[in-house]
Amino acid sequence: MATQALAENLQDELSCYICLEFFKDPVSIHCGHNFCQACITKCWEESGVNFSCPQCREGCPGVQGPNPGLTAGSEGREREASAVSSNRRSEEPGVSGKSRS
Repeated sequence: MATQALAENLQDELSCYICLEFFKDPVSIHCGHNFCQACITKCWEESGVNFSCPQCREGCPGVQGPNPGLTAGSEGREREASAVSSNRRSEEPGVSGKSRS
């Protein structure tokens, strides 16, 4: 139970608030929130000249820069989620690669 809560919290920390996917080219903005580069760029292009954080609505002068720590974390989390999913499928009855005699 605690492990599941920890995994969900980690997934939230490594997910973009805009697209809800794991970060792709994560960047930090002035308030400290992180987003995918493409997501925040598109969001701010649509907002005109008054940039604000989509999460906390704090005014932001722009992107502070890439966040490589989140890139490594989200890539590792994607691999882990994929492995867990594969393991669950292989444990289901009738999904094993072995044939029964």
